[in-house]
Amino acid sequence: MAAGDANSLRVLTARYAPALTAMALHLLNDQDAAEEIASVALWRAWSEAKLYDPRRSSVGQWLVGIARRQATDRVRRANGCRQHDHPPAADSAGTQTSTEHERIANLLPLAAVDRLQPDQNRLLQEHLRQGCDRCERELRELRNIVAALDRSERSEHRVWQRLEGRLHAEAAAAHSLARAVSRPRRIGQGEPRSSIKWWRGLALFALGTAILLFAAYDRIIKRARHGEVRQLEQLESLNWQLNHLRADAASARMQAESLRGEVAAEEKFVRLLTSPDSRVIRLVPAGPARATAGLVASSDASHTAMVQALGLPAPPTGKAYVLWWITRYGSVKAGLLAAGPQQLAVAPLSMPPPGQRVIAATLTLEPAGVQKPRGPVFLQGSVERE
Repeated sequence: MAAGDANSLRVLTARYAPALTAMALHLLNDQDAAEEIASVALWRAWSEAKLYDPRRSSVGQWLVGIARRQATDRVRRANGCRQHDHPPAADSAGTQTSTEHERIANLLPLAAVDRLQPDQNRLLQEHLRQGCDRCERELRELRNIVAALDRSERSEHRVWQRLEGRLHAEAAAAHSLARAVSRPRRIGQGEPRSSIKWWRGLALFALGTAILLFAAYDRIIKRARHGEVRQLEQLESLNWQLNHLRADAASARMQAESLRGEVAAEEKFVRLLTSPDSRVIRLVPAGPARATAGLVASSDASHTAMVQALGLPAPPTGKAYVLWWITRYGSVKAGLLAAGPQQLAVAPLSMPPPGQRVIAATLTLEPAGVQKPRGPVFLQGSVERE
């Protein structure tokens, strides 16, 4: 823009007009005034592009600061406040807090349209984690406003129309100046003819430049719009790919966690089987699923019991596999087992009641919450060794 490229102003408008309009609309509740403030901020950026210092702030923060001051001044004028009225002076700590909060507030419109840089996003997220209800509420309202503006699909176009009109007016003014300078003038006494010729040459150069600008303007705008559409399509494709990769990574993490849990459970079961005081019950098929098998192991020393089963079909909805201790006094519920086809399932069990010697174990399919075995038996077995 500092070089006078109107295409760059069109790109800047597409990038930041929604954020500026949403911020002004949040303060003024007047869409026409909000679009005017957005166009004023963008036109000021166009006019003062050579003065922009990237070391002081990002382009987005610079634009939001300009638009916020314009909107705030308009609110004050509407409320009848005089410019010479100032609030009471705050102490240095209060001033520093207010300045920091204003800096955060200028990030909210950019966050609403996902235009924050990584360091700005970290700063905003840290501020929100500290519990600033005001900023959370404003960010939520700004996102709602941006969503409404996106649905209308006309707000950004109207902002650009205002800027386009100013560009035309600027070019027309340059053309009028060139014509005025090129008109014949009376040569005053002592005024050299070479000076007149020089001014006429300058006027003709300005006129030629203006004509070239008008001729190339539509072509530049069309290219800018085409390039913007293509960039948005590429951005949308990259965003979809990124979300897909994130989903794959999350799924891989879940699978890895599940595998780690299964390996840890199997290692614990092996240690239990090999403990000196291990009691083992070999489970054999006793029902419709013939290609099943299982082991139950318990240890009084470690006060641990576990079951391992293979080949159990997935249970119907609302039912689960339940393992029961069989003692002289009846059946005691030991625990639940999650299983699926061709899956090795391992689960912890509760120890038998004190004083009741286990002589066998059975695995049945039961509805949730039962306390006595009533369903079909899938696996059963008796104690092999003590």
